[in-house]
Amino acid sequence: MYPTVNKEPQGPVGEGGGAAKFLAFFEQELIPLVNKNYRTHDYKVIAGASAGGVFALYALQAKSELFQAHIAYSPAVWWNYGAMVKSTKSFITKTKDLNNYVYINIGEEAGIMRERYDELLQGMQSPKVRGLRFFNDAFDGISHGLTSVAGVFNAYYNLFLPKQMPISALTDDVASIDAYYQTLSQQWGEQISPPDRAVRSLGYNLTGSKQFTRAIEVFKYNIKNYPKSVDALSALSYGYEMQGDTRQALEQMESALAIADDSYPYINYLRETKARLQAEFDKRN
Repeated sequence: MYPTVNKEPQGPVGEGGGAAKFLAFFEQELIPLVNKNYRTHDYKVIAGASAGGVFALYALQAKSELFQAHIAYSPAVWWNYGAMVKSTKSFITKTKDLNNYVYINIGEEAGIMRERYDELLQGMQSPKVRGLRFFNDAFDGISHGLTSVAGVFNAYYNLFLPKQMPISALTDDVASIDAYYQTLSQQWGEQISPPDRAVRSLGYNLTGSKQFTRAIEVFKYNIKNYPKSVDALSALSYGYEMQGDTRQALEQMESALAIADDSYPYINYLRETKARLQAEFDKRN
């Protein structure tokens, strides 16, 4: 599982160095066998602990497109004078785009293991690699052999995206919504378009924190995907109203009413809102 032979006296000198052959086995034999006999799709996860964690990090560097997620529980990065730390830092520094997920953790380990792990963690956190989702944990009082048990929930909870995009994943650019649902589609093995309700929820979250300009951008983005959605138009109207732009709020509410009919469950709310906005607009003008 180690890509290099250990030459450091604190470990078994002369052992290791088989990672390249092991990874070739995965790519050329194991994965094709699994794909042939089971129902699969292209999103693959590799996870390992200790030496297996080192191998997961090696796979990220040697064949980053083979797996879309790499999980390393307490990776034994002390091996061979921290060779994996050095190669990982170099890989991350040189990489600009990496559509991948990486999770690492550590328990109560101390000494050289802790020092080299901390160096790995710093190297993973420092550069900003586009597309890389990186998470880590440190568990006090957890032994080396139990870090996989301690970390498995966080590792997979952070990996598998929910259909409702969290507000933390939204950047100043609404293109982050597309990026999020592209990743979700990869994981689910089917095309998932940004749901009307989920995107509206992002916008309402922004209005709640008084970020009205960003909220309006999100609501407008949603209408591009759902131009005939009464709810999408009503949400944009609300965004403008919260911003204090009564004229735009009224226009969007009128557009919503032009689409809605009496079967729409909140038709009375739309009519009442339009009347209120009209009165406010007339009063100001």
